[in-house]
Amino acid sequence: MSSVITRLTALRNGGLRIEVNGAAFCVVDGVDWADFGLVKGDELPLEIREELLAAAERFKARQSAAASLAMQDASSKGLERKLRQKGISEEVARETVDRFVRLGFVQDEVYALRLANKLHEGKGYGRLRVAQELRAKGVERELAEQVLEQLPSDEDALILRIEKKYAGVDWSNRKERAAAVRGLLRYGFSYEEVSDVVRRLKGEELE
Repeated sequence: MSSVITRLTALRNGGLRIEVNGAAFCVVDGVDWADFGLVKGDELPLEIREELLAAAERFKARQSAAASLAMQDASSKGLERKLRQKGISEEVARETVDRFVRLGFVQDEVYALRLANKLHEGKGYGRLRVAQELRAKGVERELAEQVLEQLPSDEDALILRIEKKYAGVDWSNRKERAAAVRGLLRYGFSYEEVSDVVRRLKGEELE
C-alpha cells in the first residue's frame, strides 16, 4: 500500500502536523517542511519518511528545550539531560543544546555564577554544598571551581546561620552541640570552619 500525504495542519508553535493515509504521522518545523518540496496528495517515499521523522525529532527537541528554559535556567549538560529524559536521542539532544548555546540562550558561566550566589547568599549554603549542587545541575567541575573562587567567605553565612537557626542551642551540652554541628556540616560548611566560629562565638571547643 502506498503512503500518501492526506492532510497538513499548521500549528501555533510553528510546527506542521502531517497525516499520511488519514492517520497522524509526525510534526515538523514549518520551515523544515518547505525544504522537502511536498504537498498534500503527494506520495511519501520510504527514504523521505525517515528524513521527516528525523526532522520531527529535531523539532520536538527544540520545542522541549525552549519550554524548559522558559520555566527555569539550565546548564548545557543539565538541558541535555532533560532532553534525553524526554526520549530525545543523544545526538539530537547535543545538537539542540549546541544550537541554544550559539544563540545565547544557554550560558554556563552566567548560570553557574547566578546559581552559586543564590545558594550561598540566598540559602546560606557553604562552599562544599554549593559545589555539590552545581555538579548536580550539570556544571563542569572546572567551571564550578572558578565560580566558587568568586564567592564571598563562608564565615558570614555560617555566623548568620548559627545565630538564627541555632540560637537556642546549648553549646555546652554535648548532645545539642553534636546535632547542631551535623546540621551545619549538611549545609556545606567544613568541620574546621564550624569549629573556629563556634569557638569564637560560643567559647566552646568541638571534640
